[in-house]
Amino acid sequence: MLPQYVDNKKNNHIITPFETSLLFTVFLFVLFFLYPRESLEKKVLSEKSNYHLTTIYLKNLITLDPENSDLVFAMANTLHQQEKLDLSRRLLEILESNPNDDVKAKATLLHLSLNHTKLQKPLSQYERSLLLKENKKLLSSVSEEMITDRKKNETLYHAALSLQEKALALKFNLNIIKDKDDKKYLYWLKNAHYLAEEIGEKSKNIEILKTLIFEDKNSSSIWLDALLPQLDKETNLAALSSELQLTDETLAQLYIRNNQALKASEIYISLLNKENNQKVRKKLLLKIITILQANNQTVEAASLALKYEDDYIMDKNMTKKLLKLYLSANRADLAKKFSLKIIKKRKKK
Repeated sequence: MLPQYVDNKKNNHIITPFETSLLFTVFLFVLFFLYPRESLEKKVLSEKSNYHLTTIYLKNLITLDPENSDLVFAMANTLHQQEKLDLSRRLLEILESNPNDDVKAKATLLHLSLNHTKLQKPLSQYERSLLLKENKKLLSSVSEEMITDRKKNETLYHAALSLQEKALALKFNLNIIKDKDDKKYLYWLKNAHYLAEEIGEKSKNIEILKTLIFEDKNSSSIWLDALLPQLDKETNLAALSSELQLTDETLAQLYIRNNQALKASEIYISLLNKENNQKVRKKLLLKIITILQANNQTVEAASLALKYEDDYIMDKNMTKKLLKLYLSANRADLAKKFSLKIIKKRKKK
């Protein structure tokens, strides 16, 4: 019940919320001067009973002077070392409400360490369960923050894995790979892929695999093979190829794997027209003919072969293949003309 006062005119007067707040502020102001910064650590470390008053003071002090968070953390750490775990925990709870993400992460790491210390002591199954539950809550809370320190992220990652919280571990892993200058960047990038795949984070896995195709040049084909099954059937492969800066031949291979062989043949035809090396041209022509025949486009294959047949008159294997192609396309006339060309050319030689 709120205290009442009686003035000289015998009028009852109840303290208003504003007046209560004002009194509390004055109290904190006085307390600040009673215990300035240099004596604050001594005051807190000597406190044995009135933890609540101490934490109220510290919480308001940090609000007014955020730089004091370093001092509070140092005290919490000292208390942890001295196994004054209750007060250390209260101080950490203050820091975990700090608006600075790195301060939150730093406090959370010490809080997890504090809980680890507790878990080493004899506990009931219920107490142990509560601590593990609290650890998961701490990790979940800090995972939403933008933590920039790599070492903090690594420690949080391992803490999440130890609790089998793989989704949280992935979040910290994704924070780690934001630093492309890290010597272990590729290791963490691959690790993120394996984690995302394991927990079924398809959209994140796709983005990670795209990055791996860019960054891990020696194994880009492996990551491309891993990416393709993740994509929707409606995926625009041409746009994907442009995004990943793939070669035209790789795009053609993607079309074939996606049952779009005719689009692949168009790319190979374009490559054939640009190619000067005779051996490469021969491989491309055979590849195109094979694709077209497999897709019931034998007439089109014969028309294409007709453009390049003169290049292969002296090539016995190619002339046989082209003659068979003409006949399978019901173009005996083309087969006859090509046969006469062959005889005439070889006679001259």
